[in-house]
Amino acid sequence: MRRLLCLTAALLLLPLLHTAADNNDLDDREPDVVFEIAAGNYSFDEEQLVVNEGDLVELVVYNRQGQHALVIDEFNVDTGHIPAGMAVEVRFIADETGEFEYYCSVGSHRQVGMVGTLVVE
Repeated sequence: MRRLLCLTAALLLLPLLHTAADNNDLDDREPDVVFEIAAGNYSFDEEQLVVNEGDLVELVVYNRQGQHALVIDEFNVDTGHIPAGMAVEVRFIADETGEFEYYCSVGSHRQVGMVGTLVVE
């Protein structure tokens, strides 16, 4: 019975281990491009980011004041709420060309203009 429980647990955890391994691949590589973005007073200090298709992109988002976040829906990027004075680092592969909006998902910040554009060439 114990052996069956261990086998079942191992099979259930296997997809999680695969996902963790995929994420670690991004952590182990040097990014192709790094952007430092400051968030504060309903704006980002970078209004446009330009990268090449296939780039490993690293965003270091620093919150100067209040509550802010940075989201890029098409690349599943979401920093979550960043406390004032703190920074969050996120990485993703820019695997699709085009122009994509990034925005602050806190309250109505997006609606009042806390947005930018990611251009993937």
